[in-house]
Amino acid sequence: MALAKAVEVSRQTIVAIEGKDYYPSIVLALKIAEYFNKPVMKFSV
Repeated sequence: MALAKAVEVSRQTIVAIEGKDYYPSIVLALKIAEYFNKPVMKFSV
């Protein structure tokens, strides 16, 4: 999974975030937002 590799986490971590079973740290949230070129405030929890 390209996103997982780009933000240096496992595929399972991304799946857990998508399933709302895990909430990322602010550092990880910022990396994900940067990957999608969106402000972190555009993502809902």
